[in-house]
Amino acid sequence: MPPTTSQKPGSLKDPNIAALFNRSVDPESRYEDLREIGHGSFGAVFYALDKESNETVAIKKMGFSGKQAAEKWSDICKEVSFLKSIQHKNIVGYKTCYLKEHTCWLVMEYCIGSASDIVEVHKKPLLECEIAAICDGALSGLVFLHERGRIHRDIKAGNILLTDTGIVKLADVGSASMTCPAQSFVGTPYWIAPEVILSMDEGQYDTKADIWSLGITCIELAERRPPLFNMNAMSALYHIAQNEAPSLGMSSDEAENGNAISWSEKFRSFVDQCLRKDPSQRMSTMACRTHAFLTEPRSASVILDLITRTKNVVKRLDNFQYRKMRKLMYLDEQQCASASTSEVCSLDSRDDMEAEDDDEISTGYEVPSSLGGGACDSTSSRSNSIRSFQSSEWTSSRKNSSRPPIPAHLIPSAGAIYGTSTSEAFSESPKMSPAHSINRNGAGSRDYDDVIVAKANRTVISVGENDMGPASTSSTNAETVAVSSIHRTAAGKEEVATLRRSKFSTLRTTKLISREVEEYKREDNIYEQMCGYKRLRQQHHKELKILEEKCGAESEALRMRLDREYEQLKQTLQKEQTRVRNQQTAELEKKARENDEAERKVRKHKGAADDHQFKAFCSAQKKEYKHNKERLKTELKSRNYSRNELEQAYKVGKANLMAQKRSSEERFQQEQREQLLLELQKMKRSATEQYQSFEDKLLNDELNVYARQIETCHALLRRHHEMTGDIELNHLREIQHMKKRHMEIQHDSETSNQKEYNRRAVDELKKKHAMQSKQQPRELKNKEVQIRKQFRQAVKTQTRQFKAYQAHLLHSASREEQRDLAAKLKEEQKRKIATLAAQYESTIESMVQDQTVKLESWQEDEAKQLSEKLTKELELLSAFQSRQKISLENQCERERVQLTDKIARRKAVLDCRIDDETKKFDDDRVRQLKVVRDRHAEEMAILDENTMRLGESVSQMNLNMNSPSSMSSSCQFATSSKRDSFSVVTNL
Repeated sequence: MPPTTSQKPGSLKDPNIAALFNRSVDPESRYEDLREIGHGSFGAVFYALDKESNETVAIKKMGFSGKQAAEKWSDICKEVSFLKSIQHKNIVGYKTCYLKEHTCWLVMEYCIGSASDIVEVHKKPLLECEIAAICDGALSGLVFLHERGRIHRDIKAGNILLTDTGIVKLADVGSASMTCPAQSFVGTPYWIAPEVILSMDEGQYDTKADIWSLGITCIELAERRPPLFNMNAMSALYHIAQNEAPSLGMSSDEAENGNAISWSEKFRSFVDQCLRKDPSQRMSTMACRTHAFLTEPRSASVILDLITRTKNVVKRLDNFQYRKMRKLMYLDEQQCASASTSEVCSLDSRDDMEAEDDDEISTGYEVPSSLGGGACDSTSSRSNSIRSFQSSEWTSSRKNSSRPPIPAHLIPSAGAIYGTSTSEAFSESPKMSPAHSINRNGAGSRDYDDVIVAKANRTVISVGENDMGPASTSSTNAETVAVSSIHRTAAGKEEVATLRRSKFSTLRTTKLISREVEEYKREDNIYEQMCGYKRLRQQHHKELKILEEKCGAESEALRMRLDREYEQLKQTLQKEQTRVRNQQTAELEKKARENDEAERKVRKHKGAADDHQFKAFCSAQKKEYKHNKERLKTELKSRNYSRNELEQAYKVGKANLMAQKRSSEERFQQEQREQLLLELQKMKRSATEQYQSFEDKLLNDELNVYARQIETCHALLRRHHEMTGDIELNHLREIQHMKKRHMEIQHDSETSNQKEYNRRAVDELKKKHAMQSKQQPRELKNKEVQIRKQFRQAVKTQTRQFKAYQAHLLHSASREEQRDLAAKLKEEQKRKIATLAAQYESTIESMVQDQTVKLESWQEDEAKQLSEKLTKELELLSAFQSRQKISLENQCERERVQLTDKIARRKAVLDCRIDDETKKFDDDRVRQLKVVRDRHAEEMAILDENTMRLGESVSQMNLNMNSPSSMSSSCQFATSSKRDSFSVVTNL
């Protein structure tokens, strides 16, 4: 993972960040012979020589001062960390990294150039075998990255580098994503995948985004430019998002000639499978490597051969530019010291030098007309990287658009660039057609060479009416001195660097490097626009993410608060239930104590009464015992028993009477006890009835409390549901409002950029037309000089013919006829000369009129075509923005409907839960009441049974005590006792 960079930019207090940089050596003392070989929004790339290891390295200097310093520092740390953590033969190797003041020196493996440079140099598509070899090496590096869950996000020909040994390497990992899937808006227009453009609005993307960029790169290598390259870079974004996937077509060069390149079906299939709009339908990196297009046999040295050919072309181009500057310097020196005679010599020598150079260049390769017009086509593959949002030059897209042929006199000729006179240029081919001139000068579109042309035109020697007049030029001697001083200053460094020149080989021409620097230094350039647009999208994404996090935090806080409130309510209700239950238990216990106390009082009262009755009964029994004892004694005495028999019978009778007394007392006590039990049972039944009624009342009260608590919980849940739904709807409205506001700002920015692009394009066209109109008098003058030369030649020829004809006639005529004949011939000659003069004036007038009309009509056509093109692009942008607004409105409506359905489903679930809980409570209430009633009924049944049993027992006892049988039995008992006593006495 990349280290965090929350500290001040450039601070190395964090050990993770400090470990990325080498602080032991000053990079300026270790590396020498630095030469700029590339430029972009990130900074510049330099060739350098490592004095310690004596090897060639590439140094990427990245500054992090000024605006967005923290963002730049974060990107630098991310890139260094990423590059340091990977090591693969097909990825540019990391060597070390230095931090000097506010500049980072990232030292990497040196590569001689990119695939884009090769297309730039050769100005024609690559062969299929070469494209396959380059793609195979790039895919090898992509497989390594994708297996580790990383996305390159900036695959294009400009980031596919080549080493001097023919190894393909991926570069510019500053845009890579450390995680997969990703969502940030990063990439280069024209190469960026559709899902990356829509990532911030519709979701995330994965490694398949690199496969799309690889497919666009294949088209770039096959057609010299990616699709949609002829339009504004920002306009290409919405075209990529809404249009169908591009396919491999024909080369633009071949299309202009009407001949299409026949690509193989394997190549077309490979590109088509890489450029599927649906990422799930694209091939993976492993599937790409096993495709028939890449597995087809090819020469192992195909890339080395391509590099060798490209090096030779680059050497010729740089040599050509050098010789051209030498000619300009030579002309300045000659102009300062020349006279009218030396001027003619200069022109002659210049023609000779030009012829030599034309022969030299034509033997090696085809140069587009002294780099005057066709050089603009070389901008097809300028994929100069920008941090996280790179783009090709906006001027290239305008230059590559189709337009009518430019007339020959409007294009600066080779002679004009080299400083030769325009009259000589026309005299070399006086009857050249405009079409032929266009073919000789390339595509006819202007390039950055216009600057060189303008400078060179200041040294052009114009031919006056008298054939070789002095030139009117804006250059001065100071210009010559400045150029000479530059060469003298650079001479010393060149001598030192010459010894190492063999180590410095590149596929980039000096002109391409200087063009990148000029394009980046241009005010309000495409880099700044793209960086601004990228920052705007990232700021919107950050704001939206912050809002979503804020809404999530508010939702979570609300959820926690509602949960806490619900838990507090549950605890309160639980406490209330406990309190009610304890209160009921206390009341039941109190009621039970009251019943026990009443029972004790009844027992005590009844016991005291029973004791009193028992004492009275015992007293009566005692009296009855004494009375019966006296009767027995009297009765025994009346029978005449002996003393012993009497005593024995008296003793037995007395014992029987005592037993009868005790039996009566026991029966009386038993009756009292059963009577007490019966009364207690009746009282217990009554108390039980009251207790059960009280228990039923308490149970109903408790159940009512539970019902009220359940209703309170349900009301709270409903209120929580409403609050949750309200906050979700509010959050959705806030997010949707922010999205709409962001879309409006984004659309305003896109429209503003498009209008700014249109304004620049119109201004460029006006400047070009103004330059053409400014150059037209000189061109017309050159044409007039050419026609005048032709007229003079015709006059001379006619004069010679006339003299010969006159000599012939005078020689054959007599002396008298010669005077008249000479006069007639003189008049005839004047008439023919007058006819030639009229023809000359008519030719001049016709030429001026034709050239003016052609220039004006062509300028009008070009302005009209440009206006139509720009208007169409603006209309397409407006249409796309309208579709985006409609799509956003539909998405917002879908989100609202989905959220409403979600809330409704949640409400239905809540209602179902409430109904279930209510039904469960009702069922539980019925069950509890039934259980209590059954228990009460069972208890009452037991009590009734006991009461009935005790009542029957007491009634039976009372009946037995009061019945005659009981009385007779007692008499029988007394008689029997007497008999027994008598029998005992008898036995004795």
